[in-house]
Amino acid sequence: MIHHRRHAQARWVGVRSECLGNSCRVSVGQFWRAPKSNLNNPLLLSAGMGHTLAIMPPPAPVPFASVSPKLTITGGRNPGFDLTETFTLGASSNGMNPTAEYVTLQIGTYGVVFPIGSFQSNANGKSAFSGVLNGVNLSVTIQPAGGNSYSFKASGDGVNLSTLINPIPVIVAIGNDSGSATVFATFR
Repeated sequence: MIHHRRHAQARWVGVRSECLGNSCRVSVGQFWRAPKSNLNNPLLLSAGMGHTLAIMPPPAPVPFASVSPKLTITGGRNPGFDLTETFTLGASSNGMNPTAEYVTLQIGTYGVVFPIGSFQSNANGKSAFSGVLNGVNLSVTIQPAGGNSYSFKASGDGVNLSTLINPIPVIVAIGNDSGSATVFATFR
């Protein structure tokens, strides 16, 4: 239960949880900023009953140390693309986990964000997605290539990129790790 406080504290909308034994309830409501929170620390929200919620800023972006993409774009009746990219994580990366982080792909004007949980991993560390997002049939794999290097392969059917002009910007992001490059695509 949230108790109304009659003194000057900032109100926030947030999420709270109440647990009793093995049962927990999560709800959305109004919260009050805890008196000791400030902009330099995580925002602490007090919901009464001893519950506190910390809102953490996202981690700083970490650029890939190297990126090497190859892109083929197919037009006509069955438009699509094939992208193969190798990349190496940056020195300050805390690692990546495609199964538990957002994965973003941008090719020119086309972009897609794979929701958390979209990728499945196997015992060898290969992560894969196969399905339809925003009307495009996509197949994506991310596979370790030794050390902090990875192979990223993406194919998309049902998206027409044939009007893009070389060089084409390509961006891949996995969590806060990301890389961008321009590539001269092969058009078919």
